[in-house]
Amino acid sequence: MCARHQLKRAAPMALLASLTLVSTPGVAVAATDSQPAQPRVAQVQQSTTTKAQQPNPDAPLEQRIASAERALQQARDREAAAREELDATVAAHERATGRAAEAQQRVDDLGTAIQQTEQRLDEAAQRAEQFAGSEYRFGSLVGPVLGYLSADEDERAGTSLNVAGNSSADPTGDLTDRLEAQQDAEQAAQAKLKQTRNAEKKAANTLADAEKAHGATVADLDAAQARVDELAAEKAARTPGGAAAPAAGVVQPAQGEFTSGYGARWGSSHLGIDVANDIGTPIVAAHSGTVISSGPASGFGLWVRVQRDDGLTTLYGHINETLVSVGQRVEAGQEIAKMGNRGQSTGPHLHFGVVENGQKIDPQEWLGRFGLRY
Repeated sequence: MCARHQLKRAAPMALLASLTLVSTPGVAVAATDSQPAQPRVAQVQQSTTTKAQQPNPDAPLEQRIASAERALQQARDREAAAREELDATVAAHERATGRAAEAQQRVDDLGTAIQQTEQRLDEAAQRAEQFAGSEYRFGSLVGPVLGYLSADEDERAGTSLNVAGNSSADPTGDLTDRLEAQQDAEQAAQAKLKQTRNAEKKAANTLADAEKAHGATVADLDAAQARVDELAAEKAARTPGGAAAPAAGVVQPAQGEFTSGYGARWGSSHLGIDVANDIGTPIVAAHSGTVISSGPASGFGLWVRVQRDDGLTTLYGHINETLVSVGQRVEAGQEIAKMGNRGQSTGPHLHFGVVENGQKIDPQEWLGRFGLRY
């Protein structure tokens, strides 16, 4: 140990000098937490749009369309699974980062405590030197010191040195013990910090893999959707008059800047798309149908929901005001609300969602079926 530790069994003058010190609170070693299991990232599967999986170009058009739609649904399923995996890894990475920050704070706190204890031991050494050079204090303490030193080992063990009516154990030794305990605690905290930093790094690598896997499924989904759109256009071209019938009756719900897509965002799932513009910008029904909600909504402030005759529902959230009422029939392109900034919102925008067959789907993908996209 360093020279300070020798003060615990130092000469009597150093022992007497230590009586003037005031002990400091101890520092406890924090309990360690078990590391969380990192979520597994699914293997990136082969693209559904490779030539081997595409329908025979010589097959009937309806058969090719059916095959492309099956491939599109498979791509949607893989994208949804990869998105769930991504959400889980985002949450795991945040937890690992939090544990690492707590471990770092523990190390910092112990470092501060050690510095304070070392400073007190330095002060004790200085006081010992001052007492050693003081004839007055030496003369007044000779009797108690000699009495203490003349006692046998057992008597010393059960006796505290009494000076001027004050009894005390050796606080310098207490400080030395405290410093040793703090140093041991710091060593354990450093090991814990290393462990949490490694876990944080592992979680970051897992997150990167999940982002890559999700990106691959999104690319597959886009390719599958493009194939369906291509075949739909081919079918429309063969329709008498060449009209693109599938696009009829569907419009973009608002004009503005596309600011956020469907999928993982900020550690959760964003089940819609955001289109930003000024407060008061017109919002129109993306399709004809019946208004099933119009008014306050948790998280959205105010919203409108329109249900198509086949059950498909579109959602318009964060609106500033609604222009329709529940039960009202609306047509595609009819103004139903004004864009706003209500609810859990960071700026004026429309949150547009689509629910098909009871599932919240990507509005961009849905609009893309009709040749529309932000």
